[in-house]
Amino acid sequence: MSPATSSEALFGPGELVAATHPSYREAPPVRRIRGHVVVGLQEALRARGHFERYRDRLTAIGRSDLLEVSPTEWLAVEHVVVNDSALRSLELDDWELRELGLAIADRSYGVVLSTLMRLSAHVGLDVSRMLQQFPRVHPKLLDGGGQGVFRVSPRVVRWEMWNHPLAGSPVNRTVTRGSVLATFQKLNPSTTVSEAGVTDDPPSFALRIQY
Repeated sequence: MSPATSSEALFGPGELVAATHPSYREAPPVRRIRGHVVVGLQEALRARGHFERYRDRLTAIGRSDLLEVSPTEWLAVEHVVVNDSALRSLELDDWELRELGLAIADRSYGVVLSTLMRLSAHVGLDVSRMLQQFPRVHPKLLDGGGQGVFRVSPRVVRWEMWNHPLAGSPVNRTVTRGSVLATFQKLNPSTTVSEAGVTDDPPSFALRIQY
């Protein structure tokens, strides 16, 4: 997937930094999600003593696939919805959910960040360069969907995730916020991440990243 050179934002104005599609309208629904996101979540739940309750709340549909998935496998979106339902049923507070996001960061965008940091000895690495990589790595994490990064002010950007089945899940958005925060704080410890919008047409959400 080649990054778009121009793109229509969903959640307001902003200067394009990078995007997967020329418009959020062109992003197809997410069909599959890479297994390492779920594996990382399960490891984090196990480390915090929540795994047994999570496992017991998985429904029969997709249960074995979720418990046996490897990091490199693709999971059908139906199974990811089951995973989210089990996680929501644990009724963890926002702080715990953000901590889960922090813990799984290295299994998602953190993997890309680590690669880029190794290259930074030659080209230099800052938050702006990292932001440009988010849409590039999208196909490694998600089959379908799309995303765009838009600059709102010199040190504030809005990251939009398009046509994602879990956009309406507060649990998913909170965990994602923690994961994105952990990724960018490796570059700039003063980074903050907050919600910037959610919609169901198409199912999408946005985060505000200040650094």
